[in-house]
Amino acid sequence: MVVGCVSTDAEPMRGCSAEPLGTMRYRLMASEAFRRRWLPEGLTREAARRAPVVAYTRKDSLQSGFLLARLGLPEGAYPCHYVPGTEAHFQAIRYGAGYGMVPEWLLAHGGAGEEPLVDLAPAFPTDLALYWHTWTLQSPRMEELSRHIVAAARAVLRP
Repeated sequence: MVVGCVSTDAEPMRGCSAEPLGTMRYRLMASEAFRRRWLPEGLTREAARRAPVVAYTRKDSLQSGFLLARLGLPEGAYPCHYVPGTEAHFQAIRYGAGYGMVPEWLLAHGGAGEEPLVDLAPAFPTDLALYWHTWTLQSPRMEELSRHIVAAARAVLRP
C-alpha cells in the first residue's frame, strides 16, 4: 500500500494529486584520479566513448541524457556500470569506478575528509523538478504527513 511517492512526473494519476517540491540539481562528477586517467583533455566526445559511466539502473537516464544532449552520444556508445543505491553509487564514483551524476546536496554533505570530486561539466548542471504524489482523499494523519514531507523537501530543494 502506497501513501505517496516522489516523482519527476508532474501529471498526477487518476484519484491523486501532485504537488511541486522543488528542483534537485545534479553535477557530472568523477574522482581526480579517474579524470586524469580517462579524461585528461576534459570531457570530449572521444574520451566519453571510452570512459565508463556509473548509473543507478538501466532506467537511470541522467547520464545518458546528458551525454546525448551535450556530446551526441547515444546510450550504448560508451561503457556503463550499474550501481543501485545512493550511497553505493556515490562511492563507486568517489573511488574511480566511473563518472556520473551526483546530487549537489550529497556533494555538500557526503565524504567529509575525503578527496573532493571533480565537476566535469561545471557550466552544465542537470536540474530535475520533483513532485509529491498522494491520493486526493486522505485521512487527517496522511494530510499532516504530506504537509511535513512537502515542507521538508522545499527546505532542501531549489525553488
